[in-house]
Amino acid sequence: MNCTTKYIFFLFILIITVACSRYPAEVEQALKLAGNNRSELEKTLAYYQERQEDSLKYKAACFLIANMPYYHYFEGNLLEQYSGIYETLATGKQRPQEVLDSYIDKYGRFSKSKLQRKEDIQTITSAYLVQNIEWAFKVWEGQPWGKNIGFDDFCEYILPYKIGDEQSVEWRQILYEKYNPLLDSLRNSPDASDPYVAAYTVIRSLCGDNKHFTTTLPDLPYMVPHIIDRWRSGSCRDLTGLTVYILRALGIASGVDFVPILSLADTGHLWAFVLDKSGRTHTSDYLECIMRPSGKVRNYAPKVYRITFSINKDMESQMQALDPSVPPFFVHSAYTDVTSLYTGRNPIRPVVVADSAWYPQKRLGKIAYLCVPRNLDWYPVTWVPFDKSGVRFNQVKVNTVFRVATWENNQLVFHTDPFIVDTLRNQNILKVDSIKDRVCLFSKYNHDVEFFTLRMIGGIFEGSNHISFESTDTLFVINEEPRRLLNRGQIHSKKKYRYVRYKGVNGSYCDVAEIAFFEHTDDITPLKGKVIGTPNVLESTDHNDYIKALDGNPYTSFHYKEPSGGWVGLELEQPTGISKIVYTPRNRDNFVRKGDLYELFYLDKEWVSAGKKTATADSLVYEHIPTGTLLYLKNHIRGIEERPFLYKDGKQMWW
Repeated sequence: MNCTTKYIFFLFILIITVACSRYPAEVEQALKLAGNNRSELEKTLAYYQERQEDSLKYKAACFLIANMPYYHYFEGNLLEQYSGIYETLATGKQRPQEVLDSYIDKYGRFSKSKLQRKEDIQTITSAYLVQNIEWAFKVWEGQPWGKNIGFDDFCEYILPYKIGDEQSVEWRQILYEKYNPLLDSLRNSPDASDPYVAAYTVIRSLCGDNKHFTTTLPDLPYMVPHIIDRWRSGSCRDLTGLTVYILRALGIASGVDFVPILSLADTGHLWAFVLDKSGRTHTSDYLECIMRPSGKVRNYAPKVYRITFSINKDMESQMQALDPSVPPFFVHSAYTDVTSLYTGRNPIRPVVVADSAWYPQKRLGKIAYLCVPRNLDWYPVTWVPFDKSGVRFNQVKVNTVFRVATWENNQLVFHTDPFIVDTLRNQNILKVDSIKDRVCLFSKYNHDVEFFTLRMIGGIFEGSNHISFESTDTLFVINEEPRRLLNRGQIHSKKKYRYVRYKGVNGSYCDVAEIAFFEHTDDITPLKGKVIGTPNVLESTDHNDYIKALDGNPYTSFHYKEPSGGWVGLELEQPTGISKIVYTPRNRDNFVRKGDLYELFYLDKEWVSAGKKTATADSLVYEHIPTGTLLYLKNHIRGIEERPFLYKDGKQMWW
């Protein structure tokens, strides 16, 4: 067979192959995974293939089916039992941890491994798929803002029948009929063509006092929207999912942006976004009334990603060409990088690893991963091909601790010391030096920066002999960030007062965990009296009411319902002199606790233990600790929030 004959033969085979394939290649590949469910999915394709006017709907069906193999859901009694946790949280009768503990006691600890995993490609019916497509097109074509939403954005941010690993239920018509009347007055206005205006109108109706946000939940799958819509409780993922479902039901292009891990925490975060008529991104967090342009959102995260329904084939093929084995975060990644949309406080800079940061050993692997701390481990957040001329990570939000690794034998192998890149692209390499120092530690973790401890700066302790505090004397002003569990202030006034209080600075929500007043400097028993203050709702049901600031428990707290105007104090039996006050900031129980067992680690390429100690006070002292490197304080008794820090000038500094 000569070359010409071979060419004609292979061309003939190619033509026959293409002719025999009724669907696009990616759809055909997905159908092969459908098993006995293939005929159901082909019903959907046939339904839209027959009519020319349904050509876009056919493309939409192909889009969903081609990506369906990457989606699954869970079933099982344990999931049904735990779905009731949202109703229990919404009642507000128990604190979130108490709710979780009660479910663990009743049903056992939740784990997805105890559930049945079902594949969407093998279970989704034609009837369900057709209904989803029909309703998606109905709102896209029928709402006035739909003309400013292109087909690609429609496919990614309106058409999908689910967000993640939740069960597939019929939700579009239910949510449409419930929330569409909110937009009646908008349809004939000049702003009717802007999806952002429609989204803002809807989101304002979702916010309010009837939401119950908590991070104290097990690792549940995404919950179906009708449960979250009814109880308005759950995590950022639950409340974000509800927002996206409602907006998509109304034909508003919306989705989920997320950070895999925050710079100041060992967890990620996600929120809802909306595209306006010009394609610009606006965000909504925790069912808040405010929507912000993405460029004005502050978030402490090196990378920000956008969840898509389709798999990022470009990134997947690039990585697979270099190395077929990648960390879990990069396996079948249904997201795209949107860090450039979120400039916020931390500017975006390229991270070029300094030569002095690299270890001398041979660099293995073809992919370099930029990692950030996660407990005593590291988490990869972005990647680039290893290049002999240097490694450069683009579009990274700096002022964060980084480390570069490769992925070998299903684990990270590190090739650099940790380093900090500041806003000017200066690199501070963190490694053990020859100097050893004494360290005094007050906390194992301080995620509360700019939330709780800093909110107390400017707070005022006042005394008065009028119950209305119409005439007051300033006893003490908090001028520095509280660093410990029990902070002390000396009072120099010689007057006596019947009424004493702590008044939070404007914008602080009067956040405080505990206050105490003492008649004499050397007293160890605080003054008693009637607790007074600005109430939230009902003392018996509100777990953050003012009485919590004087209940003797530093791990309960007062959080006023308004940003300003909150105060809490005592009505004493008779006018009394005040010589000392003690206060504890609102906190997440991360201060050093007397009686708890701790262990300090320092990083010398690997984590090295500096020994265990039982705290005898609200601080821990370690001698001869290497300087210049990261430290990590672990509580072996309680809690999960722990994070590496630097110790400099007598202070712990978290990054």
